[in-house]
Amino acid sequence: MVVTPRYTNEKVDVSRYKGVAALDKTVWTELGGSWHELKYHTTFSDGVDWVFLEHPCYQRAGTPYGTEAGPFTDNLFRFSLLCLAALEAPLNLQLGRDRLGMRMRAWSY
Repeated sequence: MVVTPRYTNEKVDVSRYKGVAALDKTVWTELGGSWHELKYHTTFSDGVDWVFLEHPCYQRAGTPYGTEAGPFTDNLFRFSLLCLAALEAPLNLQLGRDRLGMRMRAWSY
């Protein structure tokens, strides 16, 4: 299972996720004293479950790390949220292929 943010560049780049299905399951997690809703999308490719995390912090222009003006000021929050989402995924998502105990990797590209 690979868990990665669903970067949409202010919803302009949604077409790159063609064939990726939204899951009905919503997960809530606490980070920085607030609760955050995590929505997951998934596809299965080359024997691997790909899980894309949807959250408003990943829907903005620029690269995953910043813009020409510099790095995003909330990078620590966004990377921490990805880690929590990756830990929650095998506990909450029944994908039918990967199971708890299998190798899992959270990454940002």
